[in-house]
Amino acid sequence: MPKSLLLRSKEEALESPAVWLCVYNAIAHAKKLAAGRRHHVAHKEEKNKISSKRKKQKWKDNKNEAQREQQEYRARKASDDFVPKKRKRGVDVEGQKATAKRRREANPERSAELAHESYMRHRDAVMARTAARNKAARGTGSRHAIMILCRDRINGALKAGEKNGQHTSDLLGCSYDEYVVHLGPLHKRMKELDLVIDHIWPIALYDISDPVEQKKAFNYCNTRLCTAGENKRKGKRPPDDNLAHTVPRELWPAI
Repeated sequence: MPKSLLLRSKEEALESPAVWLCVYNAIAHAKKLAAGRRHHVAHKEEKNKISSKRKKQKWKDNKNEAQREQQEYRARKASDDFVPKKRKRGVDVEGQKATAKRRREANPERSAELAHESYMRHRDAVMARTAARNKAARGTGSRHAIMILCRDRINGALKAGEKNGQHTSDLLGCSYDEYVVHLGPLHKRMKELDLVIDHIWPIALYDISDPVEQKKAFNYCNTRLCTAGENKRKGKRPPDDNLAHTVPRELWPAI
């Protein structure tokens, strides 16, 4: 009875045609895979263009059907009995977020362009959602509510173009988290205690057409919490000496 291939010596096994055939097939398969990878790298951009054209053409050919399916999905999502699909097991959500972030950082201009296009397509829905969120936040004393109050106050005081593209946090001179700490714990009870954000040195005393004066007028050190009645009585008059000296001297208006 002939010996099994496993029981033969190494030299005898290498002399077997079956072993050499396995080795030949393995080498041929590896060469084929390497050639396929080289071809993929060499024609990657061309394939991506063709794939993009096919997707666009498929969208054009089935535009009405696709839009109808989108409308049906949105209607189901808006209903009370909507149940979102469960994530597949094994999906690396954090990894996908990291990959998307790397793509945005690698192509910031294209990412900004796509984001703007998406916003313009859904502008009405985004504005309605933002307005509802802001309305719900007002008076709660949350960080978001403080942000809305500051932004509305500054935008209302400035005329068109006077903000010069500056963010509200730039004019405040601190982040919103730091500003909430500056206002103190009573900011959470603003609605209950009828508190408002008061500018210690009134904005009317500054030349807010000047960017330098803007930063002085809207600086967080020039603000405090006080009752609405106290704020109304003070009006546009300069504060008394004790209150005025709570603001750094370099932030005072030139009066």
